[in-house]
Amino acid sequence: MNSLSQIQKWIKMDESNVAFLMRYFARLPTALQIVIMQRHRRILFQKKEEFKNDGVEIQMASWISFVLAIKSLYVEEKPFYKKQLKRLKF
Repeated sequence: MNSLSQIQKWIKMDESNVAFLMRYFARLPTALQIVIMQRHRRILFQKKEEFKNDGVEIQMASWISFVLAIKSLYVEEKPFYKKQLKRLKF
């Protein structure tokens, strides 16, 4: 299995969505970036055996875990931003 198909299998997103998450990560305050790095580590170690069984190299597994960590924070934060926007009157 090639690298691109492994990535897509695990993260279930196309490249444009991954690029969006990378920009989202870049705009976050340092404290939240650190939270993402903690999640990255947790995901990497939780899924270590699954990655190994699937033949995913450690560098690729780390990248996948990083993207999944950003995605998890984005999913948590998204409803909060929607609520904030609804309160604003234009």
